[in-house]
Amino acid sequence: MPGDTVRYSITLSNLGDDEERADRLQLVGTLPQGVTPVPESVRYIHEDEDGAEATVKIARNTGGTASRGHSWDASSQRLEIRLGEYRLNGGEMVVIEFEATVAANAQGSATNPGPFEITAHRVSKPSKWNNLITATGQ
Repeated sequence: MPGDTVRYSITLSNLGDDEERADRLQLVGTLPQGVTPVPESVRYIHEDEDGAEATVKIARNTGGTASRGHSWDASSQRLEIRLGEYRLNGGEMVVIEFEATVAANAQGSATNPGPFEITAHRVSKPSKWNNLITATGQ
């Protein structure tokens, strides 16, 4: 509904063995018209070395060159999220979340942003789990 805030949650899992890791993860997607990310709401949630849930804010990247940050292009509705040095080891998962506001002119389903392209810019070793470096998911 117009004026509402919705939360998007994207789960990435590495189904490989412990030594099969991916890092420099990047997500790029297009949000529906009339849906705008809430500044400072982009974060990732993972399990820390003690097994506790940890939440890390992902700051806005206005320069476009940092390995970690997020950027928003309102004209194209394109959202890019970079996890930088975060390493997704085999058998682990990470959740990327952000809130967005829904305007009166929102088109389509605000709860379904469409596919996000997910890229791991560096992998530890090729395997059947990580040899496809770019994937598309919802």
